[in-house]
Amino acid sequence: MRVALLMGLLVACGPKLDPLHPLKAELAQARRAGPTAAPPHVRATLATSAINELIQLAVANPKKPIIVPVMLGTSAVVRPTLQPPAIALQESPDCDCPRVHVELDGQVDVELAGLMGRRTLADDLEFEAVATGSSRISLDRDEERNTVIALAPVESDPWDVSITIAEPQGMINDELIAAQVSGPLAEQLKRSIPLASLPPTTPVQPARIEIEVAADPTAAVWLQGRPSEPAPAVEVDEGWAVATTEDGALAITRAAFAGLEQPGRWKIEPIGLQIDDDSWTVEVRVHKVARRSKYRDYRLSGPIIIGETIPVTVNSTERIAKGGWGISLVSLFVDGRVRKQAASASLEIPAIVQRNINGTPIRFRVLRIDSPGSDVFIYGRLEPGEPDAE
Repeated sequence: MRVALLMGLLVACGPKLDPLHPLKAELAQARRAGPTAAPPHVRATLATSAINELIQLAVANPKKPIIVPVMLGTSAVVRPTLQPPAIALQESPDCDCPRVHVELDGQVDVELAGLMGRRTLADDLEFEAVATGSSRISLDRDEERNTVIALAPVESDPWDVSITIAEPQGMINDELIAAQVSGPLAEQLKRSIPLASLPPTTPVQPARIEIEVAADPTAAVWLQGRPSEPAPAVEVDEGWAVATTEDGALAITRAAFAGLEQPGRWKIEPIGLQIDDDSWTVEVRVHKVARRSKYRDYRLSGPIIIGETIPVTVNSTERIAKGGWGISLVSLFVDGRVRKQAASASLEIPAIVQRNINGTPIRFRVLRIDSPGSDVFIYGRLEPGEPDAE
């Protein structure tokens, strides 16, 4: 009797439990284990035709010439017109990464601009370029703790660049091209090229990114979440695509919630996720912060509508389970509060992301979401962006 009384006092007066401790422990364990043995959470594919489109928009844009300093007060103004490149990837013998072979040809106009005015050096000069080397994706932190995603060289297989012209024009010949263009470009490719930067406030950070050898360049992405089912392979004829699974999306969502600030009395934990072509369903566990486990599980669902944004609205809320929570007026209040909050929740996910590439704004637009079985595919296209809209 005394033992039972003592246990009751300990439970009644003891510290309140953190109901999200198992979720945080799950995330911490995944981070300690690392992504080496786990499958990627996401695969992102950019069609070769989309790469050609990027080059046409960002590099071969006559309104955005390439300025190359030549000497003090003098620069070469280069306006290229590029043909679609031939890109081939194969397994690199030097690293667990691809060896890339790129063939590119086109025409170029070159002007010399300086204090004495402008002088045409080449007009519609035809050229062929071949570049070969191994590359990998690196993840680093800058001084502001941002995660910098970069295309990094492989020291044992550096890039080799060769550019030849159809015929010399004036002072421009193969020797000058090798000294002033091919050589400096190869040196530049010995340094990492930043691709994106994620602020430290990003809810889920990447843990590892690899370029996979495929018909179209594909990035396999491991995120700071628990291991999940392998992301499926994806093929695209044009534009871009991102592939994951419902379990992978749930792992990412749980990792995001583990780092969010939540109210002191209540904690929300995602425990289930289902995505169809035109709707979504998520199961959440609402914990009450107490000295013993108390929770209620709810199933929320809503439509998937893709426009300029993807609005997330809840049109159905259903309680499906409970634990440690008896029938009381407080329980009825909680059910009503959850339904009210879900019905009034308003969240918009951007369907368009704009980035500047070589000074040219490029939009990545979401077009549709397909979900055959437990796989989830997001498809989109590239399009010209709006200046200063980033």
